[in-house]
Amino acid sequence: MALVTTDEGLEGLALHAINDSGASIEAELELALYRRDGVLVASGRMPLTLGARSTVTVSSDTLFEQFLDVTYAYRFGAPDRNLVVGTLRSRNEVLGQSFHFPLGHAFPIDHDLGIQANAWPTGGGTYLVKVKTKRFAQAIAVEARGYVAADNYFHLEPGAERSILLRPRGASQPFEGTVRPLNAFAPTTILASAPGSPS
Repeated sequence: MALVTTDEGLEGLALHAINDSGASIEAELELALYRRDGVLVASGRMPLTLGARSTVTVSSDTLFEQFLDVTYAYRFGAPDRNLVVGTLRSRNEVLGQSFHFPLGHAFPIDHDLGIQANAWPTGGGTYLVKVKTKRFAQAIAVEARGYVAADNYFHLEPGAERSILLRPRGASQPFEGTVRPLNAFAPTTILASAPGSPS
């Protein structure tokens, strides 16, 4: 499962929902537009049926009741958004997500994104790290000496959270780690629960 966006210029943003599995899936497609300060400007959603091994393409214009220059192609006045997030869900599970930056990828360094990171042991020396953010966090690097993250350098939209599994490279060692978005002034320490402590 995946969601990919392409900038179609004056035609807006195209969202391509991909189902490479052998079963049909009932899903919901959502598109959210944010200002630089993390305030939600607009959002739209629609149900989507994805047949087995199929791709469905939806124009951003069909997700909103009024016209919104999602890609900032028309240049009507000053831009009121710099982040567009497409999300594909099924039964509250995120199947795919795609980020679009109508004003470019460069974001100012922020001293306080409202990042929180906690880790819990899951057995076999692995840890589950949950990262939360109040504002947009760009290309988050999860680092812990002696551990490898199952995913890394991912974005989080304002108010979102994500859980990442970290596996030990060799022999287990005390867990110490940080998360650092590209647009953060400093890394945030991961608060880890000791093995055997309640999660």
